[in-house]
Amino acid sequence: MEKIALVTGASSGIGWSTAEYLVGKGIKTVAAARRIEKMEQLKEYGIYTVKLDVTDTRSIDRCLDEIRQNVGEVDILINNAGVELLGPFELLPMEEGRRLLDVNLFGVLEMTRRCLPHMREQRWGRVLNVTSIGGVGSMPYNTWYHLSKHAVEGYTRSLRQEMNPFGVGVATVRPGSINTAIWEMEEPRRWNSDYQEAADKVVRYSKDQNVELGKDPVLVAKAVFKAITDKQTKLSYSAPLHARVVLFLSKYLLTESFANRMVCSAVGVPFKPKN
Repeated sequence: MEKIALVTGASSGIGWSTAEYLVGKGIKTVAAARRIEKMEQLKEYGIYTVKLDVTDTRSIDRCLDEIRQNVGEVDILINNAGVELLGPFELLPMEEGRRLLDVNLFGVLEMTRRCLPHMREQRWGRVLNVTSIGGVGSMPYNTWYHLSKHAVEGYTRSLRQEMNPFGVGVATVRPGSINTAIWEMEEPRRWNSDYQEAADKVVRYSKDQNVELGKDPVLVAKAVFKAITDKQTKLSYSAPLHARVVLFLSKYLLTESFANRMVCSAVGVPFKPKN
């Protein structure tokens, strides 16, 4: 494809695998991240690397200017940069929540706004927002993350409607349990006695599921490539297989009460439907 793809958050995990996979499929690819030094190896594959902090509008402008001067206009935007924040919503400082939203939500919006004019004018483009199965479901002690991903899901639906007349496909990519650097968190934090035990269980569960049992991020990269090459882009793509199973069950078979009991039981936190 004679198109240029930009992958954010490409210094590791899903972003890295996606950039490597796309260039292997013949798509001219740009990898962007805050830690540009961690992307040195990607240059060996013919990938152009650029420094980018999606929370800094000046960094975004510098990044896109550099890409235009050295590679060309962005035809395919993969909004992958993201962070996690586990803990009781009541006790987490609002400043930490705002920082998460700056990356997971407002960074997506800023990047997309700046790339849309070219896509609209040429009547072709792709905007792919990496969310999560957590963008349609939830887990206790992960409120800020779910908030951001649910917001991106809603934003994607609306933007998809706006861009359809111009030939620009907009979709979400929903990973399940994937082994990525987002789970390289600090040791469990100290909370009050009401929350400590349950919060620790959620941290352990999250690390076990995504680090020890998480699948190869290349599976998500393949879903991204399908979203790019589908003639008619679907609303969402998911990977690996367990993510598709969870999403199917959530949509068609599970009641809200049963889903809550199932999730809370998995992480070791009690849930009583009468509440």
